[in-house]
Amino acid sequence: MLATLLMNKGSRVAMEDPGYPDARSIFQLAGAEVAPVRVDKDGIDVGAIPRESDFVFVTPNHHCPTMVSLSEARRRQLLADAEAHDRIIIEDGYDSQLMDDAPQQALRGMDRSGRVVYVGSMSKTLAPGLRLGYIVASAGLIAELRALRRFMLRHPPANNQRAVALFLSLGHHEALVRRLSAAFAERRKRLAHAVDAFLPEWRFGETPGGTSLWLEGPRGTDSAALAQMAEARGVLVEPGARFFDRPEKERALPAAGHFVDCAAAHRAGHPRTGDGGRSQAGRRLILSFEPAFQCWLIFAESAGTIPQTATAP
Repeated sequence: MLATLLMNKGSRVAMEDPGYPDARSIFQLAGAEVAPVRVDKDGIDVGAIPRESDFVFVTPNHHCPTMVSLSEARRRQLLADAEAHDRIIIEDGYDSQLMDDAPQQALRGMDRSGRVVYVGSMSKTLAPGLRLGYIVASAGLIAELRALRRFMLRHPPANNQRAVALFLSLGHHEALVRRLSAAFAERRKRLAHAVDAFLPEWRFGETPGGTSLWLEGPRGTDSAALAQMAEARGVLVEPGARFFDRPEKERALPAAGHFVDCAAAHRAGHPRTGDGGRSQAGRRLILSFEPAFQCWLIFAESAGTIPQTATAP
């Protein structure tokens, strides 16, 4: 809806690279030009945002897909930069509802110039099938979005909205978030231990929370062979090149991946380079906590790395 309302042919959108692929596609479908901006341990590199950008799309609390948080200094720099260059920031609260070790204030809460539009959903905490999302923005923008929504979906399911509103107002969602956060923290700990035990050559960064780990594999990782081997064991692999702005180049990068659910544990991969080189942006694997530990053991077992005595809890 934001892309339809605010963007047109020639609009320029800066976004994280790697980043959320569906957002990139939506912006491009609206006619916008997407400028990839590198991400490091502190989040998006604000200094690398092109000056001519009209919009910046970010996932600051838990970056998709690396899970790093945008640092406090970068947050203030991003807000100041948007005001200086007359930009709109679209903040996606990816994984932000869950509690973690270092909670961050939303950019929208820090914004004093009205340039941040916050978008979120109930998919991670309730159920993706509800298809319920929300936008926090100025009253004028919300009014325009409501008018646009009428032409896109004249009668949204009011019964679902009312049921969720009651769930929220009675405090049940807060209790659910506490339980989920505790469960994800435990799964994160166990998954990290499993990685150390069964794939010691893979590395992952320390992030304060989130629902996945971003792993960097060893040189020579052949994700094409990895995908074939996993598929033979009933584990489906989704190419991780889709997280990057230039997937045809990222095919020169080895392994990245993403779980979707336990029944079809998705991991993404980047094949070898033609010259035998390896990029730091590749050799990566994302593991999602909700299904991950059991599926991880399935994956590791298919690689022949789990002893016969190992069992999935």
